[in-house]
Amino acid sequence: MDKEQDHNLAQSRAKVFKALGHPSRMLMVSHLASKEASVGELAEVVGSDLSTVSKHLSVLKNAGILSDRKDTNRVLYTLSCPCILEFIHCIDDVIFQEASKELSCVLPGARITGDGPSVKSSVSLGGMRETRHAD
Repeated sequence: MDKEQDHNLAQSRAKVFKALGHPSRMLMVSHLASKEASVGELAEVVGSDLSTVSKHLSVLKNAGILSDRKDTNRVLYTLSCPCILEFIHCIDDVIFQEASKELSCVLPGARITGDGPSVKSSVSLGGMRETRHAD
């Protein structure tokens, strides 16, 4: 690739990152991982009004993350590229690793074991152990 192509690719990637860069949009993407949904349904998920959710959906759609289809009198949204969930799981792993580092700074000798937030993990403090299960 030449420099211009590299630059264009970097801009396109940044557009996707930016689209995912809001908590409400992340909630919407996570919800849409399991099923398609209307603006009204997504408004309930994020706790915002229809106008705000519509704007968020527009950002996600313009970035190529979502697609939509008409269903009689409503529009249903779905993930255009479900592989975006793999990326989100990767972000979760980064968060989990950072939490492990912070825990070991606050509680020397503490360890978090497990495969990250999507599976059960446990915290070990000397002889005491606490196990957490992800929802």
